[in-house]
Amino acid sequence: MISDEGRFTLQLRDFETDAGLDLKVYLATATDGSEFVNLGGLKGNSGNQTYEVPAGTDTQKYDTVPDLVPGVSVGFAAAPLNAG
Repeated sequence: MISDEGRFTLQLRDFETDAGLDLKVYLATATDGSEFVNLGGLKGNSGNQTYEVPAGTDTQKYDTVPDLVPGVSVGFAAAPLNAG
């Protein structure tokens, strides 16, 4: 989604996942987290959520939204990214 200021945001709709310790949300090129942009800490285990995408991020490069456990680079959950 593009805001009025021309910035991109990621919206998670009807989101639900198991609880995890210090989960982060990323834009990634693959679920293994080999190339990613950190969007910050997961705001909750369920519901609609919005995350700001840093300015200058090539949003067409990323197609996956994984939750990764920091320092371990292990996928906790992932979802395909749909532009729209």
